Amino acid sequence: PVRTVLELRPRAAVTLEGSVSVADAAKRMAAANADAALVLGDEDRVAGIFTDRDLASRVLGAGLDPRRTKISAIMTENPRCVMDDEPALTAVMLMVDGRFRHLPVVDSTESVVGLLDVAKCLHDAISHLELRNLAGGQRTAGELLRATAPPDSTVLADATVVAAAKQAASRKGGAALVVRSEGGGAPRVGGIVTPKDFLNRVVAVGLAAARTRVGDIMTPSPACIKESATLLHALHLLQGSGFRNLPVVSEAGEPLGVLDVLAVVEGALEAASSTDAP
Repeated sequence: PVRTVLELRPRAAVTLEGSVSVADAAKRMAAANADAALVLGDEDRVAGIFTDRDLASRVLGAGLDPRRTKISAIMTENPRCVMDDEPALTAVMLMVDGRFRHLPVVDSTESVVGLLDVAKCLHDAISHLELRNLAGGQRTAGELLRATAPPDSTVLADATVVAAAKQAASRKGGAALVVRSEGGGAPRVGGIVTPKDFLNRVVAVGLAAARTRVGDIMTPSPACIKESATLLHALHLLQGSGFRNLPVVSEAGEPLGVLDVLAVVEGALEAASSTDAP
């Protein structure tokens, strides 16, 4: 049977008023362990969406003060929504086509049901690849990284959060690897810093982004995948771990870049559709 969006169990959405500050929004999102929130307008309809990536690129990366910036000034207005009774794979394709990591879920009256994270769609993406034995899942992480990843996805541990956020803005808000090199040896992945770290570990707790070091808020020694790993393997890893970002390393362990969950889903399904085409 075809699963519906509602059966994906979208999480209850953090809802905000457009007049609240980014700092207050970050506190509410961190308390709910959420990396996105919906902004409601008239009759509690969806008027906008605000994500951790917006925080990184449109606030910190732009030099704005989270305490003085209103959500309405930096949110994405009138986001695409998905109906709760639509097929789950429809939501997957909407996210891939629109490059959305989150989709508001509404019912037939346009009332908010919840917020769908692309990670909730991994089971359906994997099933789509496996049941049809599509070749997209056999594309490697290294191939996808070379085709899609921005050139600069590393940051120094001593860099400030503001500097890291400006770098994130240049690559549309993505995660970065913190690279270490011990004793003059080959570089290794020392940590990863993500927009959610900026939200939870800086803005939500009131730290000054200009004086906070990346090394103080990064996640150290993250799990990595080899460049030869298939995208199907990467999807399984993302599904089982709850990770949203996967550092990619060479066969020798040298850092190459980061793939986020949407890029992996998109890369696998795009390759599958191109090889499946008549």
